[in-house]
Amino acid sequence: MIRTDAGPKHSHASITPNDSTFLTKDATARTGNLYRALFVGGAGNIALEDRNGVVVTYAVPAGQIIPFSPRKVMATNTTATLIVGWSDA
Repeated sequence: MIRTDAGPKHSHASITPNDSTFLTKDATARTGNLYRALFVGGAGNIALEDRNGVVVTYAVPAGQIIPFSPRKVMATNTTATLIVGWSDA
């Protein structure tokens, strides 16, 4: 079964893609992802790193919601713009 967590989120923040910045609550331990989903305002590619360090690049249209909790939004291979992280925090 796919978990969608469709309920409303409580905070949001603009994300600047960066190959070395972790989107985690504890940057030292690199645990506890900050964002439950991403909104992509400008079409392009978005490269996301998961908790295992695996990077996958997705082609996304403007206005796309990505129900994924990435550890990083990589600058390398990301051309999408206006990226916003949605959080329960």
